[in-house]
Parts: sequence; C-alpha cells; structure tokens
Amino acid sequence: MYRHVIGISLMAWAGAASAQTGRCPDGQVMVGVEAGLPICEPVAAVIEAGSEAAPSLKKGQAESAGPRRAQVAAPIAAAVQPDGLGAYVVKMAALKAAWGDDLMARAARQARVVPRMVDGKIVGFRLAGIRARSALARGGLKNGDIITAVNGQALSGPAEAMALYVALSAKALPQTITVDALRGGAPLKLTYTVQP
Repeated sequence: MYRHVIGISLMAWAGAASAQTGRCPDGQVMVGVEAGLPICEPVAAVIEAGSEAAPSLKKGQAESAGPRRAQVAAPIAAAVQPDGLGAYVVKMAALKAAWGDDLMARAARQARVVPRMVDGKIVGFRLAGIRARSALARGGLKNGDIITAVNGQALSGPAEAMALYVALSAKALPQTITVDALRGGAPLKLTYTVQP
C-alpha cells in the first residue's frame, strides 16, 4: 500500500463537485472545502473510511455507519502496525483481504495529494484529508505532512513520482521503503517494511 502512496499524487481527488452549484453530485457527500469548492466523496467510501463526515449523511445512513466503521478499522489495524518510533510494518496480504485487489484505487481515497511549490518548483507533495483510522493514519502520516522523498529519491514532479511508483511496484516483497517528509517545517523520516 505504501508503495502506492506515490501513485495517489497522480490521481484526481475523488468525487468531482459541480463548480457552478457548489454542491456534491447525487450519491456523494461533502467531506471538506478546498479553494472555495466542496470536496465530495461517495457515501460508501465515507462510511467505509470512518470519516467524521458520516453524521451529515441522510437519516438511516449515519445510523448504520457505526458497526461498519469497526469492521473496517480492525482489518486495517492488522494490515498496518507500528514497529517502533517512525517504523511500520505493512502486511500486504492483510491489506488485500481488507480492500480487495484494487489497492491503488483504495489508496487514492485515503488522502488528497497536492504538489508543494517553493519558488515555482515542486519540492514534494502535501497530504490533506487523511482520515482517522485510515491506513495512512495508521502508518504515521498526518494532514499537512509534505512528502519530499521516497527511498532517497526527491519528488520534484508528477513524472518522478510516477517513475518511482512503477519502480517500487516492480520490486519483490519484502522490501523496505523510507519516506522523507516535513511536518510543521521539521524533518521527519518514516520507514515501512512491506511484507507479502
């Protein structure tokens, strides 16, 4: 899953909203606002991820969200486990059992990824909209973190991010992935041991 974090930056945020009406399309709920426009996601994805947006769902949908949240949180907790300060173990078999085979699409719904620009150049990718109990949150990532490098390779644009994603996806498991990031301006290093 964490080798898929790079691919997230190349996907558009889930659930396009209508810019003219400022409302979410049918079957989607607003989970936030960015640049004055609503950020929309499918109702099922919001309930599944355990978002705090669930209380805004229609009557009946929110009431059934509670047990589902617990059902989803347990498999994710088994798939992504802390292994010391800044170190995590990701068990791909457990993640696939929880999410199915479409890990990239599921990973893309875990956060919004926005290029971080300094002096007109991309210096990394800022994470936003990470939900509590999500795989990214369990893996130590927080809203506002800026991922600057993966395995020592700087993330200076979408092309570099995609090339890194392809390279990581081609490697056999187990593998270790290091993520360099900034949190509140301070450097942060996270290490993921990805197991089969």
